[in-house]
Amino acid sequence: MKRGVLFQRIWVDQRGMFFRRLCCFVWLVFGWMGVVSEAMAGDPNLPLSPAQFRERCRSLSGQVQTERSGVVPGVDGWLFLGKEIDHIAKGPFWGPDAKATGTASNEAWRDPMPAIRDFAEQLKKSGVHLILMPVPPKAVVYPDRLWKDVRVNAKQERLDAVHAEFYSLLRKDGIDILDLTPILLASRQEEDEPLYCQTDSHWSGRGIQTAAGAAATRIRERLGEAAKGIVPMKTAESRVTFSGDLARLLGTAESETRVLRMVSDASGKKLAPDERSNVLILADSHGLVFHAGGDMHAEGAGLFEQLSFELGYPVDLIAVRGSGATPARINLMRKIQRDPAYLQRKKVVLWCFSAREFTESDGWRIVPLGQAAGAGGKSRP
Repeated sequence: MKRGVLFQRIWVDQRGMFFRRLCCFVWLVFGWMGVVSEAMAGDPNLPLSPAQFRERCRSLSGQVQTERSGVVPGVDGWLFLGKEIDHIAKGPFWGPDAKATGTASNEAWRDPMPAIRDFAEQLKKSGVHLILMPVPPKAVVYPDRLWKDVRVNAKQERLDAVHAEFYSLLRKDGIDILDLTPILLASRQEEDEPLYCQTDSHWSGRGIQTAAGAAATRIRERLGEAAKGIVPMKTAESRVTFSGDLARLLGTAESETRVLRMVSDASGKKLAPDERSNVLILADSHGLVFHAGGDMHAEGAGLFEQLSFELGYPVDLIAVRGSGATPARINLMRKIQRDPAYLQRKKVVLWCFSAREFTESDGWRIVPLGQAAGAGGKSRP
């Protein structure tokens, strides 16, 4: 073989090997970039971490503020309240962080912790036990309805780690927290009906039933024999079609149909809150949806009805359309002022409000309830 031909073959073989190695290198690099890209986007095998979740919400929050719509469109017609996204994006919201994260005009009212502690202590002095039951943001339970590249599984880390930390601090002060996030996530794995409404900012009938069941268990643990029911009730399933508050904010005609468990007394009549009951629900509009009718979509299937059914007797209800942070407690204070013996009849107050209230409310004021007359004195505002 001629020397020139030999050198030419060697050069061609080496050049071919070089290009093959280069192609392998390029493939590996782009493959690695794809894995990183999928991880950042929320690949099903790499679920969102709380930090990634918060960062995504921070990006959406800026978008909502720019567009001023107040509503974040999700996947397959799901809608989310912009203020809930704002709340998630802010991170820790108590102590020194409250001044930067709270929206109340008065900075002294931005930290929820002092007001919650004070309320629990006032109730305790009157012989009443407080159960705090915030409703998690819809996006915490349904991030996959907000972003199509996100998947949810039973083993993933909870996305509202900030809430979990806050509840842990309150528990150290002896405050009873009914943390619904793990309860709703577990229930979600078995769902036929979603736990939140698709076009509305509130939970669905199934979400209310799940929360009421958990609350009834906690209340029975607290009251023992005193929580045994004696009032016969009837239930019936009903399908209700409505257009939610988020759809109305967008000005769309989107509607949804939800299955509700309607609760009535033994004769089929509507249940009414009982001021003599030893259990009081203190709530924002999460205590009115599917209870008050009108723009709350239905009557007879709200938190009041579901908890009453689970306990076996009608409970009492104070619910407001505004904030559940301060206005609900002010309504309780006014009730006590009109009836100084009112609080004596209570053993448990279930305080239910949207978790976004921790930062998005008008403030967390200290509200003096006054002393029950039966404690040896007159009512004090």
